[in-house]
Amino acid sequence: MGKITWDSTFKDVQQLLIDEDGIYKEYVRKRYNEYDFKGIMDINRHIKINNPFVGKTAYSTREYSYDNDILCLIRQTLDYIKDYFPDILKGYLNNNVILNEIIDAIENATPSYRMNVNYADSMKCRREITHPMYQKYEDVRKLALMILQESGQNVFDDKEEDTFGILIDISWLWEEFIAVKLLNEHGYEHLLTDNSKGSLQWAEGKPWYPDYIEKGEANSKRNIFDAKYKFWDWNNADIHQLLSYLFLTGGDTCGIIYPSQKEQSPEPNPREINAFASFYNAKPKIYALPIFIPQGGYDDYSEYCKKIDISIQAWKQNFSAHIATS
Repeated sequence: MGKITWDSTFKDVQQLLIDEDGIYKEYVRKRYNEYDFKGIMDINRHIKINNPFVGKTAYSTREYSYDNDILCLIRQTLDYIKDYFPDILKGYLNNNVILNEIIDAIENATPSYRMNVNYADSMKCRREITHPMYQKYEDVRKLALMILQESGQNVFDDKEEDTFGILIDISWLWEEFIAVKLLNEHGYEHLLTDNSKGSLQWAEGKPWYPDYIEKGEANSKRNIFDAKYKFWDWNNADIHQLLSYLFLTGGDTCGIIYPSQKEQSPEPNPREINAFASFYNAKPKIYALPIFIPQGGYDDYSEYCKKIDISIQAWKQNFSAHIATS
């Protein structure tokens, strides 16, 4: 779930509870077994639990109550966030005192709540809220179902609903951008974890998938590059990963390609890797290869495209001059 979902849930619930609408209420069927008979007698249950008869009567009544499935659904959603995303909830509670009161109010209003009941599967919770007084709760109901079912919102559904955001895998998109725009013409292949383009096996049947591997025979020396969607600065874990790949391929060059906010990228300044002299005639090298990504401030999208194209061409010139011919 993205942050917008938590924001929508907390803010919508908070606003509804402090508005004049108040806590959600609806008619519910309550069952009692008491001396004072005030509703419709439940004969089957009465015979079952009041035998021998001691004066109590089993009955049911329809009441306008806070203790209903919709409010239990909201409470279950808050419990879900508390269990699986405690840091997110803690952050909201620390910055918003009234949210603590809201959670307490929901818990106090739902004594029938059971942790072992999945309210997301309840028919009452799946029905649209049409009561004009509580119409604003409809968005909260839908958000709660999305969170509990971990489904999000499908933008391809043929429904007339607002979409507040789209969740995409930026890391994968970054890898594809580098593969197509930067490395493809230099003879590198983007390996995919579905093994559709091969793999690098560190043992029989045990594959690894470096992001980019130089094209060639499996037993030939091939260079390796990796993409990182972060501001990179010689991270040891990433270096260990690259060295492992390079050891298997026997290549003499590897590097990390990552985004940068600096328009003037430094000249490639590789670090030499201390390797066994019997494996290499010269020490292999590892490169940090930032590419400038424009941050905005353009009047239209075409200006941004021109800027990113300039950045791509500059990066490829550096790569050709210092690495591809090394």
